[in-house]
Amino acid sequence: MELWIHHRASPFVRKALLAGLELGVEWRVRVVDLGSPAALDAYARVNPNRRFPALRDGELVIWESGAILRYLAATRDPAWLGRTPAEAARVDQWMFWELAHLGPALLGLQNARLGFLPKPVKDEDALVADCERALAVLDGGLTGRRYLAGDAITVADLAVASLFTYAEEASLVPPGYDAITRWLAALRERDSWRATERMKREALAAYGIDLSTRRAPVERGSLDAAERGG
Repeated sequence: MELWIHHRASPFVRKALLAGLELGVEWRVRVVDLGSPAALDAYARVNPNRRFPALRDGELVIWESGAILRYLAATRDPAWLGRTPAEAARVDQWMFWELAHLGPALLGLQNARLGFLPKPVKDEDALVADCERALAVLDGGLTGRRYLAGDAITVADLAVASLFTYAEEASLVPPGYDAITRWLAALRERDSWRATERMKREALAAYGIDLSTRRAPVERGSLDAAERGG
């Protein structure tokens, strides 16, 4: 099994890395050089969208991070897709919602505050409003529930939580979202999150990026966290 990534600091790549660690997947990680047109052209034969990550298992190639998570769970431990029809429906609900609503809101504000490309088309007040609408939905869904689908962790938690990869650096979750804060705190205690956090820090350091001080956009072809994920 092979996993193609552009770097380990991407929220979308983190989804797959988290699932791999939680499910005990053994794979070869192939890092594509974004600064090399030839490398990107070669990668387009794996994923014509040229976004990351992508997975190959034998003759099967899967792209889109959510699809990768679902495949890994289905082939390793289907309980991660929900243990009952109701839980499975909630898993689907939150994974679809994450792509349509939470992702654009969080990543838009993240890009504005940390300088990731592409630059947002909205001003920061509008981005904050988008974020708060999405956070209110997520907080409501987690109120009275340990995880998104119920009492057990699922791939929905991995997918949604990965979008909070830069929550602290970009101050994405203001006070008042108690259920989100509790849920994120629990996930951050997991070995998989700690391991992928180390990977993120190492990737940022390799590019010489200090997010505590930087506000300038990242050069295209270096650490392109916002543009190449999918």
